[in-house]
Amino acid sequence: MTAADQSLVSLALLVGRMTVRDLDLPGVLRRVATAIPAPVGAAGAVLYVAGPGDDEPVVAASDPKAGRIGEVQRRAGGGPLPTGARTARQVHTPDLTRVAPQALAAAAADLGFTTSLVVPLSAAGEPYGALQLLGTPGRPVGPSQADAVRPVLAALVARLVDVRTLRELREKADSRPAPPPPPAPTLDVATTVLRPKSEAGSEATHVVSVPAQRRPSAARHRRRDEPDEPVRPEPGRRRLR
Repeated sequence: MTAADQSLVSLALLVGRMTVRDLDLPGVLRRVATAIPAPVGAAGAVLYVAGPGDDEPVVAASDPKAGRIGEVQRRAGGGPLPTGARTARQVHTPDLTRVAPQALAAAAADLGFTTSLVVPLSAAGEPYGALQLLGTPGRPVGPSQADAVRPVLAALVARLVDVRTLRELREKADSRPAPPPPPAPTLDVATTVLRPKSEAGSEATHVVSVPAQRRPSAARHRRRDEPDEPVRPEPGRRRLR
């Protein structure tokens, strides 16, 4: 294993050990984009990660020159980098100074980038973004360099899958309706119901239990050593047996 291969393997292990809860996605993308060019022999690198929903994609670059190439493509929504990210296909551009959009071709000619290799970031056929390697006339890039960066990209895609899954779980939790309030507690109390006079001419009473709302009771504040007062029937009335 060469020193360049060892450097890329170490980078892949570093990304793989990162926890999604504390993941600083822009910071991780910048770190990966900065570390990749030298081991693979590229002049620059740009990472392009699709944002959730309609959000703008996140773009990170190895240096300001590569960053300008990435920003031109992000603003235009076209070029090898967005195309590779959307289609999850590898895109090799032998002459970056002759591609659309025109702003990209002009920037590439101004900065001296002539070749480009886009390697997609995807999992189970679902696109997550892409890596663009940039080459100069003295350091061109080609399809053979894609294999060297795949271990790093595989570790990065795994973290991106975790980030998207965690975001979806949080969105589902936030969209759930609040549970209804618990019902008010009830207490069975004895209520005296008067019935009409019987044939014998006397009134009769009947004691039934009906649910009632719990109300503060004086008994709640009675001392433990104080006996409850007995309930006495009213004079002249007898209880129906």
